[in-house]
Amino acid sequence: MARRLFVTDPSPVFRESLRNLMEAEAPNWVIVGEAATGVDTLASARRLEPDVILLERHLEDEDGLEVLPRLTEACPDAHVLMISFDWEPATRQAALERGARGVLLKDDADHLVEALRDVGGDAGPGADRR
Repeated sequence: MARRLFVTDPSPVFRESLRNLMEAEAPNWVIVGEAATGVDTLASARRLEPDVILLERHLEDEDGLEVLPRLTEACPDAHVLMISFDWEPATRQAALERGARGVLLKDDADHLVEALRDVGGDAGPGADRR
């Protein structure tokens, strides 16, 4: 059964690159939706019911950390992996406390598919990929 992924990132280039990466390296995953803002993420993810949500911290309209608790409430069965170019230890911990199943540095893209699999599969709460 295909894993359903929703991607939130303000960069269309990143979203397209991720789509190509997932098609090549994770054919059993399907990207069911994309968004650039927190508002669009909440509306779409609730309707599309993804298994995993990739959430960028720096969105066009607000901080992904502020979206996260509402997102986990709206989509309680979805597991969230947060990504960002900058993760201070306190910010990383805040993401995990607010419901993220994992955090990843965006420039650690070599591990992105692995992190998505971990978050969407057998990894317990608080998986931390730096």
